[in-house]
Amino acid sequence: GGEGWPWVDGHAADVCAGAGRATPPSSTYFDPATPFANDAHPPGPAAPSVLHLCQGYRAGGQHYAKRGVPHTAFSCDAGLFKFDPEPIAEAAAAGGTQVVRHAYMLCNLLPRLQSAQLESGS
Repeated sequence: GGEGWPWVDGHAADVCAGAGRATPPSSTYFDPATPFANDAHPPGPAAPSVLHLCQGYRAGGQHYAKRGVPHTAFSCDAGLFKFDPEPIAEAAAAGGTQVVRHAYMLCNLLPRLQSAQLESGS
């Protein structure tokens, strides 16, 4: 139970590691080809399994706010969400708790949104 922030707070240096244009960070990437075994998870804080997009998130000059998503985000003529993991990761490595948490949210949300846009033909 509880929230996953203790895990995020302890991973400031790598919350965006492995993230790409449409690829989430390696620490939270789910590979459906790999069998899941709960017994393999070591005791202690775990990465959040749900991202509750209840506020705006800013780090590394990038941002996301649910009310800022255009209604045409998944139309064919919509541009992709802006996402560059490097400045976000740099901000997380240099920032405090709030910046790390915002970086985590951005690096997990934006590549997934871009992947959905690319699959929908945007």
